[in-house]
Amino acid sequence: MCVPALAAITAQQAAVASLAISGATAVMSAAGAVQSAKAKNKAAVKNKELATDAYLLKMRQTNQRIYERGVQTSQKQDEANLKSQKAQSRALAVAAGAGVQGKNVQELVNDFERAEGIYTDRLSANLEGETRQAQLNKLAFQSEALGRINQVQPVGFAETLFAATEPLASFGLEYADYKSRTDI
Repeated sequence: MCVPALAAITAQQAAVASLAISGATAVMSAAGAVQSAKAKNKAAVKNKELATDAYLLKMRQTNQRIYERGVQTSQKQDEANLKSQKAQSRALAVAAGAGVQGKNVQELVNDFERAEGIYTDRLSANLEGETRQAQLNKLAFQSEALGRINQVQPVGFAETLFAATEPLASFGLEYADYKSRTDI
């Protein structure tokens, strides 16, 4: 007769032990969900910092490259202007020394000016093209940075709250079920 009573106590103790294990598991799951959300948020912040740094670096490099090309273009235009002036001076000096004047000499000077103008216009056009390409590259860099940032989004408060409360609520239901069965 003692055996059924002992079996009933053992079953009740097993149910309590199972409930305790469920409670501990629920608490660990909730803590894990919060830790996971914190880790994801930390990774999102780091990813945003890295994407922003990469974007700013690419922008600085592009701006520096365009600045340097502008300086080079200006120097080449100045050199072309100087060469043209020297060539014109030599042509006028040689023509004057040879006693040649008039329309032919002026046409020669005009040819030097025209050639120098064409060259400097080409340099300017090339610089404008490179500047337009740099602007497109900057837009691409911005798009790339935003894409990288959007790939790793932080976990919202509501999502964290639901992930943490779901195992606790499940345990609460198990506990309520256990209480309803043992109070009867």
